[in-house]
Amino acid sequence: MGPVIRVLIAALVAVTPVCAQPDAPSTELYIVRHAEKVRIGDASIDNNCAPGPRLTRAGFARALALRDLLSDAKLDGVFSTNCRRTIQTGILVAADHGPDGDRPASNREVYAPLRIYETPEALAEQLDQLSGRYLVIGHSNTMDVLIEALGASFQGGPVVTGENDRLYTVSRIGEGQYSASGPCSFGEPFKRPATRELPMCEPIR
Repeated sequence: MGPVIRVLIAALVAVTPVCAQPDAPSTELYIVRHAEKVRIGDASIDNNCAPGPRLTRAGFARALALRDLLSDAKLDGVFSTNCRRTIQTGILVAADHGPDGDRPASNREVYAPLRIYETPEALAEQLDQLSGRYLVIGHSNTMDVLIEALGASFQGGPVVTGENDRLYTVSRIGEGQYSASGPCSFGEPFKRPATRELPMCEPIR
């Protein structure tokens, strides 16, 4: 190959645009534990999901705080376990984000206020196929499992009894890659040692 040909090839490579890889679909998840529940005293009943205990007055106040925090978030859906306490935590948020604006759609086949999931691992697979913004309501022993099943890092240590104010944001940063931020605190803050205090969540828009 002559020097002139080599120069022409080099020039052609220099001006030929490299095809960009398509961006992964944008996904943002807001992950919380259910709000405060009525405690019965029997752990087997207390943790039951058929339908399980309801929220306390403080729990309903936290559910309202969650609705207000996400009122401008333009969510595409709300995921919940089949427990009464998780459903009660998220139903107001779901009602605010139906396709008819701030009221649920009349056609229930088009709009399901809450999508029920069985396990955090199965939900992680489902969410990986979606794009958009979603609220996920779980339990003290499922938030970390879901975040880690997505490949992100769970921060803040184990969730303890009465700690219902954490919110995590998990964002897709690439194909099959996620990053978690938080936790922040919403509603009435849980009383923590000063070394473990959380920042208050900013309204999500």
